[in-house]
Amino acid sequence: MTCRTGTDLPALRRPWQALSIGAGDRSNTADLRRFLTAAAGAEPLASLLARHRVPVRALVRDLVERCGGVWVYSRYVLDEIRYGARSPAELDLLPGDLAHYYFECLSASRDEAAWSRVRLPVLGTPAAAAEPLTVDGLARLAGVTDRAAVSELCAGRLRPFLTDDGGCYGIYHTSLREFLAGMLRGHVVDGVRSRVGELAAATREAHDRIADHYLDLFGGLGTGLARLGDDPAVAGADGGYALRHLTHHLAAAGRVGEVHRVLACERATGPGTSRNLWFDAHNSRGTVDDYLADVARARRHAEADTDGRVVAGRPAPGIALEIRYALITAGVTTLTANVPVPLLLRLVTSGVWPHTRALAHARHLHVPGDRARALTGLLDHLPEPDRTTALADALAAVRAITDGVQRAEQVGALAPHLPDHLLAQAFATATAIGDEQARADAVVRLLHYLPDSFVPDVLAIARATDDRFGRAKILSWLALCLPDGLLDEALALARQISGTPNRVWALCKLAQHDASGDAVTREAVETALATEDPWERIRALLTIMSELGDGHASLLAPTLAAATGLESVPGKVIALCAIAEYLPEAEQDDVITEAIAGAATLDDEEQLADLLVRLTTDCLQGRRSDELLALARLVRDPGLRARVLRHLAAHLLAAEREQVLSEALANAAEIDEGERAHVIRLLAPLLAEAQLTRAVAEAKRMSDGFYRSHALGALAPHLPEHLVGEALSVGRVEHRRRHDRRREHAGVGARTTGHPIPAASAGRDPSRRAGRGADLASRVVSGCAPGLARRRDATARVLRGTRGGHRPGEDPRQERQFAGTGGGQARQVRSGTDADHAAGRYQRRAGRQ
Repeated sequence: MTCRTGTDLPALRRPWQALSIGAGDRSNTADLRRFLTAAAGAEPLASLLARHRVPVRALVRDLVERCGGVWVYSRYVLDEIRYGARSPAELDLLPGDLAHYYFECLSASRDEAAWSRVRLPVLGTPAAAAEPLTVDGLARLAGVTDRAAVSELCAGRLRPFLTDDGGCYGIYHTSLREFLAGMLRGHVVDGVRSRVGELAAATREAHDRIADHYLDLFGGLGTGLARLGDDPAVAGADGGYALRHLTHHLAAAGRVGEVHRVLACERATGPGTSRNLWFDAHNSRGTVDDYLADVARARRHAEADTDGRVVAGRPAPGIALEIRYALITAGVTTLTANVPVPLLLRLVTSGVWPHTRALAHARHLHVPGDRARALTGLLDHLPEPDRTTALADALAAVRAITDGVQRAEQVGALAPHLPDHLLAQAFATATAIGDEQARADAVVRLLHYLPDSFVPDVLAIARATDDRFGRAKILSWLALCLPDGLLDEALALARQISGTPNRVWALCKLAQHDASGDAVTREAVETALATEDPWERIRALLTIMSELGDGHASLLAPTLAAATGLESVPGKVIALCAIAEYLPEAEQDDVITEAIAGAATLDDEEQLADLLVRLTTDCLQGRRSDELLALARLVRDPGLRARVLRHLAAHLLAAEREQVLSEALANAAEIDEGERAHVIRLLAPLLAEAQLTRAVAEAKRMSDGFYRSHALGALAPHLPEHLVGEALSVGRVEHRRRHDRRREHAGVGARTTGHPIPAASAGRDPSRRAGRGADLASRVVSGCAPGLARRRDATARVLRGTRGGHRPGEDPRQERQFAGTGGGQARQVRSGTDADHAAGRYQRRAGRQ
């Protein structure tokens, strides 16, 4: 990629190498000549040059000489020729640098009245605007009533210098925006400097004008943005431009105090309660990224003000604002974590949330696994370019997952969506997993989507995998796409697997794709029959029958004999039911009857429950359900009984299923919250609408937010639309309850010590909690700046008390990292680090006194 010298590139991944290109470099000039030659030979320039009898070589020579190797200068001139604004025969009259060219083309005017009335504000407004504007929008924000004059300028003299995105005009190049803002490089004559001063003033006035326009639209700061509070739809004016950029214009106009006032506006929601207007406006439109960018901007200004005051030895009340914005940022993170990922996706599919809001929410999930799941789940609901950026963000989140099993799951979930250029990155992410079984799982999940060129790499991973199940799994799946040249090596690796069932599994899979498959099959059978451990022998023989089909019915007798001889009742029952599948129908009932009778002899309820679940799901799959149901009702533990009933219900007819599920729900109500959440997760896919309502009510009853979120997340994909909003409200109730608990704990300290810090960390609403923290900080620092050192630890405790401290394993000294400040980029907010950042800042300031 290319950029101007001095451009910050925080998102560019290392390793990278910087290469400086000077305007006068020979290579740059040669590239420019090639570009100009190609452009001049294409229409409409070729015809225009022929009409003016200007050879292509002459145009290229003159432009390279006059433009001094500056590409954007050349581009402007070519566009002027295309639009008829400049004759190609007059290139020798071009100024020798870009600043004087801008002056000549844009600001030299013989009609001073027209300059002041139209052109000056029209130039200043797009220079200030953060996005392209329509002609109507440009005229309105420039304060120009003559729309026709604005349209004529945009389509005429200014056209080469503007982008045109469907009738929306913006500044084409940063150098022009800098020129209009008064930032000049190099020597310029006094006349140019004077005119540029006018342009800079016009740009500042444009910031003022744009800010005033939208503040008036929202009802004005004097009313606390009352109109925005009464009619949230007004936030959508001009496509939501004000939400994205109002604070930018206020800050650029030098009105930083009004930035803080905008962020502090509240709307009363009841006696003693209120909501932050600016957050609610952003939250309702799914632009929380932009809200946090506003908060970050305000915080930077507060920090700069505090630093200046501390250096000057004056009181620094701006610390209060710093704390406020730290608390607000933490509050937004807390709100985000209260909506489980499945519920987030259901909010989109049911139309409760637009995809933009869900995407912004997903990017603020601070747990990488949750963020990866949310972004992956949203991919099918996103248009371009949101989908492409979300895909890259999801892969980055997967890379950040440290748990191998979770990373493998998310690699597999993301794989169907990945284009070829990202599959290599996903493969590297999978192979970096330390746990061998998890690594094998991740590689297998990717295998179907990888090009054939990756097969040798996958075989190398199998070779490096010592875990017997992991190696067998890779080889078994690799058999589907293994070229003949690598088959012998794969068989050699399979023969090295220590566990008989896993070795047999790999051999059977490879045998199906080998010309000498019969020999490999015989090897697998001989290996299985020679196994001394009866349970290992049973598993190996069942694997052969499962993989190689009816041709191996001769293995039934030794398998059945080994199962009958097992001493372990659970093992014997499972083996008999598994073997029954391969027996002639007339012989199945006797074996199943023997298995169920064996299960009925078990005294250990947990063993019985586990066995019934395995019999139901893996072996019988609906057969003999009456007998299994009778055994399940003998289990006294309600949690175990509910789990067995759920698995049985999946194989029952609708009427009986509903009855059994209701019974399981009743059992779930009797158990502790953690187990109840697990049972609700198991039941969720089978529940009818009335039972889903009951399950949501059970989730409401949970006092622990983690288990509540777990239950709601499991229910979310299955909820009818009228229950989705209720599920979301449950999450918000949990957010309030969490802070109630903090308040309960903090209240003791407030009463016994009289100290205001615990109470400040106890608010329910993030913005109100932030306000309390800010009020406290104002009192803390109301004295002289040297007092900062003594208050440092107390102030940090406010932040830690509100955010819950740093997480285990996290370096509390690490400052909070932002992945970006613009809309659409993710930010990771880490608990506790803001507090330490603040404490460190205060210590450094105090040390300068």
